[in-house]
Parts: sequence; structure tokens; C-alpha cells
Amino acid sequence: MLYLKNTQFFGFTLIEMMVTVAILTIIGASFYTIFNSSLISSHKGMDLATITANLRAGLDYLVKDLKNVVDPETSGRRDIFFLGGKGNQSYLLFVVAKKDETPKVVLYAHSSDTQQYQSKKRDILCRAVRDLSTVDVNNLPPSLPFSNSWVGADDELALYITSFSIIFGSETTESEEWPTEKKYTLPLYVRIELKAKIGSEVVGGAKEVVLSDTVYLRR
Repeated sequence: MLYLKNTQFFGFTLIEMMVTVAILTIIGASFYTIFNSSLISSHKGMDLATITANLRAGLDYLVKDLKNVVDPETSGRRDIFFLGGKGNQSYLLFVVAKKDETPKVVLYAHSSDTQQYQSKKRDILCRAVRDLSTVDVNNLPPSLPFSNSWVGADDELALYITSFSIIFGSETTESEEWPTEKKYTLPLYVRIELKAKIGSEVVGGAKEVVLSDTVYLRR
């Protein structure tokens, strides 16, 4: 007959050693999983904070442009035009005329591009500045050949933007349409709202960020 010897290692039997190793392996794997999850969460948190800060900087840039239009200390005229949308684009277009300088047309346009990028629809916010003499504000083409950039940031940042809303406000109402009954009168204010989605729906879920700011066009 064959007998299994109850061999001992450092005072422990073979079975006790195997059980101990298995338990330590499970504990080690648990610690690694917790550490790895914490590391991923930390990176996601930093990405969210960085992207949000960059988007806020872009929105502040737009707001600064608008304030320059209505500030009598910096501007020689106060022309603001808004075109609701042509094709898949919407526009906020206005003239900035700093004193003693050639008037410039500043255009912000949000476009939901049909081009597929990383299996997602590409949402782009574009900014362009042109000499007033080169732009016919009454006859803009359906698609404008502006570079795909968000106020100087790289193109990757624009991929997070899901919507760009412009709301015009009067003393009593708000609307996304320019108030046609007062075509030659500035609205009381314009509120700009920027929405972005950061992260993946598959990995850890996506986070929606909503940023907004208000510029008073008259008092």
C-alpha cells in the first residue's frame, strides 16, 4: 500500500502551506484590484479637471470677445449679428471695432460634423476673425471653411463638446432666436451655454459638464 507522508515545511504540513499560499494570493489580488481602481479613478479625476478647466478658458475667451464689443472704452461700434443656422451649423457673429483699428468680424460657429471620428459624431466649435471688408454678413455660405479649433486649443478638446447654445434675453423673455421685433435694438443680455461629455459610456461612465456665462449687452 502507498502512504502519503505528512511532510512538514518549517513546522507546517504541505496542505497547510498550500492553503496559506492560496489565501495570500487571493488577498494580494484583492489589494492589486483596489489599488488599480484607485489609480484609474485618480487619472479620470485629473482628466476631468483638466478638460473642464480648458473648456472654461475657451468660454471665457468668447465672453471676453463679447464684452469688448459692448465696452465703450474698447469698442468704436456695437454691432452684433446672429444667424440661427445653416445646414448643420449655428453661428454667433459680431463686429469688433477697437478704436483707431480696422473693424474685424468675429465668428463663433458650432458644427456637428458628419465625419466619423473614433466612432463618434464630431462636434466642433470654431472661431474665426476676418477683416470686415472681406465678409458679407448678409450672404454667408452654408458651410464656412474655418479651421476646426476651439479658440486656440487643439482639436482634441473640441471632440468633447456636445452642444453650444446662445440664448438672447430681454426684460421679460428668453429665446434662442434673435428678437426680430427689435431688429435694430440689442437684446438685454446673451447667455452662452456650453455642454461637454467627458469619459466613456463603457469604461466607468461619461460625465456631462455644463458651463455657462452671461454678458449684458446694454443696461
